[in-house]
Amino acid sequence: MTNGVFSIPFPPLSGGIAAATTTGRKRCGSRSASFIVGPENRLARIAAETFLLPAGSEAAFHPLVIYGPSGCGKSHLTAGLVAIWTARYPHAHVWYIRGSGDLARSDKSRQAGISQTENEDRLAEFPLANRAGQEPQPERMGPPKTKNLLSQQDVWRPTTLIVAEDLDRFTRQRSLQRQLESWIDRLQRIGGKLIVTASTSPAALSHLSPMLRSRLVGGLVINLTAPQQAARTAIVLNQARLAGIKLTETALQEVVRQRRDASVANLVATVDRLAQATAPDASGVVDQRAVCQFFCLERAPGRRPEQIPIHRILTVVARQYGLKPADLRGRSRRRGVALARSMAMYLASRHAHHSLKKIGRSLGQRDHTTVMHSCRNIEKSLASDPACQKLVQELVTKIESHP
Repeated sequence: MTNGVFSIPFPPLSGGIAAATTTGRKRCGSRSASFIVGPENRLARIAAETFLLPAGSEAAFHPLVIYGPSGCGKSHLTAGLVAIWTARYPHAHVWYIRGSGDLARSDKSRQAGISQTENEDRLAEFPLANRAGQEPQPERMGPPKTKNLLSQQDVWRPTTLIVAEDLDRFTRQRSLQRQLESWIDRLQRIGGKLIVTASTSPAALSHLSPMLRSRLVGGLVINLTAPQQAARTAIVLNQARLAGIKLTETALQEVVRQRRDASVANLVATVDRLAQATAPDASGVVDQRAVCQFFCLERAPGRRPEQIPIHRILTVVARQYGLKPADLRGRSRRRGVALARSMAMYLASRHAHHSLKKIGRSLGQRDHTTVMHSCRNIEKSLASDPACQKLVQELVTKIESHP
């Protein structure tokens, strides 16, 4: 890629930790088999390039610590590295460990075929892959019994990989921290790997013991930051391809501009929603006009179309234009009234998804062709008039918040 942006290719991400942690999906539910980063995250490339190097190699690092804010791509990068590892070592033991008290992840773990520990006050150990890289067998599932599963000798091999997620949520119990220290040392001796994720640098986690912090910062510590514009553009372009749509250059830049402060996860989700909500033109391309309409009409999360009645739209639009709802239902053809009426029809159709027939009936028994013509007039204005785009966004916000 150009502009210092590069793509780290991964083997297909499926099952195990990929299912548990990866957020990048296309419409049919597949995941991006690459990780796109810009110069600001160049250490991620070093991590991928050196990850398979044997212990003792001059360029090898142990452990690998990835930290950054939520949504920056930690889980996606981690899942990709696990995929690289299991592709190289199909019989590898891969273990997933989470910080105690991370209840929000229990549902995600169950979806991936991972059972939840009964004791929320200790670390939970779960096998993510058994031999041959398959899903864990039932007999290996469930909370640890009298003996910690990771104390079994056959678990510790040169191909053993441990993923410790949410380090900043790890318990303050020194005994468990010493256990993690011993795992780091043991993996170092046998040639295994440890990947740690956190939202903060391990050096800043005061509740960790000095010994554990020292071991963690002694490896490769990557601060994964929010991608800059070049990387964000590449992410949108890649996700659009995965979602099955083609964006014009201006449409691509519009998506990036509209989501310039969004997390990677949010950016990817936006492209997926765009693919579902827009219809490509005859050449199979989504243009800037379609993208602008999408952002103008994107409703609040969880809001169902039927929750927005037409009378609410009429009330908000009439107030915006200094009119009464009765004016929009009436027969006046004054320019201001006609424009407000067209805007109400457009929002009722494109935002609230009411039928043309129902809209026409609600606005003075007008036929559906009149409603269609009014909607097209507003669409033409949206394609070229920033003021119209801003007005539609304001109206959508008011409609969503109107009691």
